[in-house]
Amino acid sequence: MHGSCRSSRGVQYWPGLQWAKTEEQIAAEEAWYETEKVWLVHRDGFSLGSQLRLEEGSPLPEGKVKVKLDHDGTVLEVEEDDVEKANPPSCDRAEDLASLLYLNESSVLHTLRQRYGGNLLHTYAGPTMVIINPLSSPSMYSEKVMHMFKGCRREDTSPHIYAVAQAAYRSMLMNRQDQAIVLLGASGSGKTTNCQHLVQYLATIAGSTGKVFSAEKWQALYTILEAFGNSSTGMNGNATRFSQIISLDFDQAGQVASASVQTLLLEKLRVAKRPANEATFNIFYYLLACSDSALRTELHFNHLAENNVFGIAPLSKPEEKQKATQQFNKLQAAMKVMGISGDEQKAFWLILGAIYHLGAAGATKAGRKQFARHEWAQKAAYLLGCSLEELSSSIFKHQPKGTLQRSTSFRQGPDEPPLGDGGTGPKLTALECLEGMAAGLYSELFTLLISLLNRALKSSQHSVCSVTVVDTPGAQNPELAGQSRGATFEELCHNYAQERLQLLFHQRTFARELERYKEENIELALADAEPGSSDSVAAVDQSSHQALVRSLARTDEARGLLWLLEEEALQPGGNEDTLLERLFSYYGPQEGGKKGHNPLLPSDKPRHFLLGHSSGTNWVEYDATGWLNHVKHNPASQNASVLLQESQK
Repeated sequence: MHGSCRSSRGVQYWPGLQWAKTEEQIAAEEAWYETEKVWLVHRDGFSLGSQLRLEEGSPLPEGKVKVKLDHDGTVLEVEEDDVEKANPPSCDRAEDLASLLYLNESSVLHTLRQRYGGNLLHTYAGPTMVIINPLSSPSMYSEKVMHMFKGCRREDTSPHIYAVAQAAYRSMLMNRQDQAIVLLGASGSGKTTNCQHLVQYLATIAGSTGKVFSAEKWQALYTILEAFGNSSTGMNGNATRFSQIISLDFDQAGQVASASVQTLLLEKLRVAKRPANEATFNIFYYLLACSDSALRTELHFNHLAENNVFGIAPLSKPEEKQKATQQFNKLQAAMKVMGISGDEQKAFWLILGAIYHLGAAGATKAGRKQFARHEWAQKAAYLLGCSLEELSSSIFKHQPKGTLQRSTSFRQGPDEPPLGDGGTGPKLTALECLEGMAAGLYSELFTLLISLLNRALKSSQHSVCSVTVVDTPGAQNPELAGQSRGATFEELCHNYAQERLQLLFHQRTFARELERYKEENIELALADAEPGSSDSVAAVDQSSHQALVRSLARTDEARGLLWLLEEEALQPGGNEDTLLERLFSYYGPQEGGKKGHNPLLPSDKPRHFLLGHSSGTNWVEYDATGWLNHVKHNPASQNASVLLQESQK
């Protein structure tokens, strides 16, 4: 059965021992080698063929070879570089890509495709594992299958996500060292689902002292995080929009003594402003579909606004509404499992209701900064437990000095006025102030939620080691989702985080191994051991070698986008055009430069640019319009916490 310990099948398994081949297998392999089977790489993929031997007196031009395709017998004269060696049939469906005789891109893809066709979703790649998202929930994930991996060594198991969890758990117990599992991949590739499988396995197999952490608690935790931190995007119908680090701490006996979750919600502005045709966080749709009439009355949801500047509206299709109602009931049950009381839950619904009503209230486009529709703002103020004047003042009226209004920018002097309010940067519009308050309220709510979840997971038990699982939003490219828009600043940050993790993977998998070889004087010729993605990382985060100086002077020293954003926001008249101009002067192609030689390429659209991720194999077009606003100081965001602290509710 898939995933079982091989030694438990009644056969002793010896790593590296090959069973004798039959005469037929030997004959088939010899015939294979005779025909020189190759993959021809072309625009749509790769095709199997045979490389033809040249007859005497019919030489080919240098760098060319002749290939006869298997599927239709066509003979082609092709570039030598477009031909890759194919593996013999004995390598079919190989469990570890590192065991392939010829390791090239076509053979790797062919093996993964073969395995996926046989419902084998997991494949080892040396110390790593490649998993293809089945987009369904196959029966290979169950408690029965979990117990088949319990106690097994990695070399005794077929590839499976449970094998990864078991290897980490076993290594932690044997070596008494902390372990970490990092999930990488594009948005929608199944990282969060596999994060669930990993933690579920550890919770089930290890057990827990005093029921601190159980499979039921983990399911409840995931239900809550998914409601508040996920949304529908162009690439994924239920995308995780926050980074999370889940840590399980184990005691001397190897049981879970306590657990914790750390999160980073980079996209808090999604509640008020988001890419076209994408959704807000799931929780708003759940709450708007709530069937509890008393709660709807308390939240003033019996009559909803016709339009909402944040774009928050109830789902229109009856089946979607019904599903959202069920999800809200499921969420309430999960919160109960995590020890979040009815009163604590009520606080969340009041803040979410207030955010909805702020969107319905809107803001003036010209003249005095104030709400466009005061009756909706009054509802928001009521739910937040403050007066309309206090709410209005927190959002639109900012004093130029005081602790609350101090900029978070580390380049700003203590006596300088904050950006966007009397500073050098452009002033905030009334709508930006309103968006800042909504984002601030949601940020406070999310932080509170995580602290309540951790309250339910902590214990006074002594722990020895931990297993940490890291899950961050996947790489995003709007073009791959069929969208014509440029990628956002948040998407840049998520793609950058994935790049940094890829560099870490490269360092641990290749660089560190090569250092070992060098130390032991083993010569090894590798075509390309250097990671090519570091250029795109530098274009985002390259720091200055000089000491940080609070200065408005532009220098010629190369710095990454995140540093330039801060500098341009402080410049009188600084904007996205000058930002990109400077970025291209450091990292863009010079005259006649080709795609791939530099991490950046210009776009024919204004304020757009292309950045080559994953060693230049994934070019994402970004729209930098409004990016300076991310550095601009928005006091309304910080006033949100004061408003909640002083609330009458």
